[in-house]
Amino acid sequence: MKYIYINILTTLLIILGTSTAYCQLTATDGYVLLRNQVFGGDNQSALVYKSNYSQNAQMIFMERDSIIYGAVRGFGDSKFGLIDASGNWLLEHKNNDYTKFSIANHEKMIIKENGNIGIGTSDPMYKLDICGTIRAIEVLVEDDWCDYVFDKDYTLPTLEEEKEHIEKNGYLLGFESEKTMDGKISLHDVTKRQQVKIEEYALQLIQLNEHNKMLEQQNEDLNKKYKVLEAMLIQLQHKMKLVSNP
Repeated sequence: MKYIYINILTTLLIILGTSTAYCQLTATDGYVLLRNQVFGGDNQSALVYKSNYSQNAQMIFMERDSIIYGAVRGFGDSKFGLIDASGNWLLEHKNNDYTKFSIANHEKMIIKENGNIGIGTSDPMYKLDICGTIRAIEVLVEDDWCDYVFDKDYTLPTLEEEKEHIEKNGYLLGFESEKTMDGKISLHDVTKRQQVKIEEYALQLIQLNEHNKMLEQQNEDLNKKYKVLEAMLIQLQHKMKLVSNP
């Protein structure tokens, strides 16, 4: 292996007719060594940087006035990432484990190797695990719906059964208790159950409406009969007066 050693106090300049200075170093079939940091190339990469440290490899980006913008770095435990000058912003990847984003020196989001994404949590248990408030214009859940409630063979609970269940258990028929749910609500599951109750209540209201209409008709019929009987009674009273006063 060939090395070209360069004293960092030495500057090689090639002036090309302007005030701009250029420096070009060429090492054929070899490496360039700057302060024991090796720069070279191989069959896969045009440029390879080999750090002199066993647990850290870092390339710092700074402007002419030595103001540091950030760094590309690799460090122990197979970690690789980008970091800003203050260390408040970080993009970090760990082989076969995670990729995480940090802002204000706090982790904001992590993507695990199994595809789970966590926001506000470092250990996401679901494909999207958020510890915080979500604002959205629309949420689409793909699943079947509850039209089976309107099937003719569906067993519709009566209002008496609903009342008995509520008085006995303290919650709606077809649901679990607050203690059983343990503070965890599946929006998809609860939405479907609520829709079932809405459809059941709609059918029960239809039944009540039909029953009410039947009672109204019966009441109207009775009222007509009452008026007929009332008229007959008036006629009978009139005839009795005629008989008693010839």
